Amino acid sequence: MLSVVKTDEIDARMIAMYGEKMNLAPFKLPSDSLMVLKQKPPYYVN
Repeated sequence: MLSVVKTDEIDARMIAMYGEKMNLAPFKLPSDSLMVLKQKPPYYVN
């Protein structure tokens, strides 16, 4: 199903077909508290 001409409609169709065949789970965002912890600088002991 390769094509020389690429359009957004064809790309969207191919992505939808991939998602149906792969039976992917929805992406779950990390919790807000985890995101806050990841933004803090690491704690160093000298």
